[in-house]
Amino acid sequence: MIRGQPFQMYPGDWYWIPSRAIPGDPITEFPYFTFLYGDPHAHLFALPITALVLVWLAAFVLDGGLPSRGGGGRIGQMAAGALIIGSLIPTNTWDMPTYLLIAIGTILIVSFFDKNNVDSAISFGRRLISALPWVGLLIFLVMILFIPYLRSNSRESGIMLWTGTRTPLWSYLMHWGLMMLLILTWYISETVDWLRRTPVSLAALLLKGKKTLLIAALFLFAAVLIACATEGVWVAWIALPMMTWSLVLLLQAKNSAIERMLFFISGTAFFITLFVEFFSLRSDLGRMNMVFKLYLQAWLLFGVVGSIGGLGKIFRKHLLQRRDAAGVLWNTLLGLFVIIAASYPILASADKIRDRMSATAPHSLDGMAYMETAVYTQDGFTMDLEEDYAAIRWMQDNVSGSPVILEGNATEYKWGNRFTVYTGLPGVIGWNYHQRQQRGPISEQVWERVREVSHFYDTDDLEKVESLLARYQVTYVIVGQMERGMYDSAGIEKFEWLNGVLWDEVYRSGQTVIYQVKSAD
Repeated sequence: MIRGQPFQMYPGDWYWIPSRAIPGDPITEFPYFTFLYGDPHAHLFALPITALVLVWLAAFVLDGGLPSRGGGGRIGQMAAGALIIGSLIPTNTWDMPTYLLIAIGTILIVSFFDKNNVDSAISFGRRLISALPWVGLLIFLVMILFIPYLRSNSRESGIMLWTGTRTPLWSYLMHWGLMMLLILTWYISETVDWLRRTPVSLAALLLKGKKTLLIAALFLFAAVLIACATEGVWVAWIALPMMTWSLVLLLQAKNSAIERMLFFISGTAFFITLFVEFFSLRSDLGRMNMVFKLYLQAWLLFGVVGSIGGLGKIFRKHLLQRRDAAGVLWNTLLGLFVIIAASYPILASADKIRDRMSATAPHSLDGMAYMETAVYTQDGFTMDLEEDYAAIRWMQDNVSGSPVILEGNATEYKWGNRFTVYTGLPGVIGWNYHQRQQRGPISEQVWERVREVSHFYDTDDLEKVESLLARYQVTYVIVGQMERGMYDSAGIEKFEWLNGVLWDEVYRSGQTVIYQVKSAD
């Protein structure tokens, strides 16, 4: 590369391929890719809310938990948390159960290990029981605050057992490598400190009479790992030990409440990465979205733990000052991992800037500007996108309210839905596959709309045309280069001779015409 030899990566590869770290269908998207790609999906808008949930929990823990406030203050705490967590229901529903469970677990852990009470078996139980009503209140408020949304929005779907191919270890480590290094280092350091301050005699006393139970537990643990290996779930060989390790460290008496919270969310993140190996979303494309949505959750959780535990507690306080072999080796290894990970923002950002539909398009924040100089070929015909650009701008400037648009329906990853995308106005049919995926039980209705849109442009049957316009309450009909290239020319001709009868021409530029349906005046 230094001598000028081109690397075997093509425009788009540097930023796209890392979002597909697992072979097959799964999406391994992560926050930087989301923002770099300009991907305004629900998971993007939910990211600051999920971070706010963790901030609320950290404030709750640092404030002393439930015992720190009276009844009114506790209700206020739970109401604030419920509002934040519940807002994930309409924003990105996938996130709500995960962060609600994290909140419940954190509240119970903080209550269970409350050091203001007497350390006895009875007080432990009482602490836990006293926290349950507040946990119930949190769950109740999460649901009650968003009842209007829950009543009007539902989807018949669910999860099912996944029996397909699993994540290879190399994919798992490639995706999580830097975070794993930071978390593993923190865990090792915490474990070494714990062993140093624990006398051997105390350990022997604790294990006295439990030898049989310990051996049985080890055999069971090994059996589970072997069973996972026979099913190809090699991720379990990392996730299960790390989950167990998280639990052991969480139970250590000397740990602060915030450290227990970190161990808990770390174990939860490992559980998430294991969960997607066994379950998928019904009617999904393989386990594409199960991995996609849950890996993003794990990314945020691992990021917090790795930053605070790995960097904050280990690198800054210990190994940065050490000049022995272990310190030098760890700093070198961390530096190498950081350089490798940091190459993505550098190379991917440059690649995304270069990967343009039009090389002459201006570099600006105008997401439509590329159309003024772009030419696009689809299904054997070529379109000058400047015509669509001008027509879309006309609609943006002249159309008010939310009238329904009827435009040609292209298959996925083509120049389809361009007027609904850039105006935000509703269309008769959106992106075919996404519509069917999100409406599994009624997917045939999506196909019906696809067929009817095609029939509308192809037919010259006046009665059928009127029926479709009325059925979908269409206000504007688009006849542009895409429609002329996709549909039968005889059907396209009807728009001219029905002008003034069923609709009026309100815009024309080149081959692009916009008609306003008369009944919608």
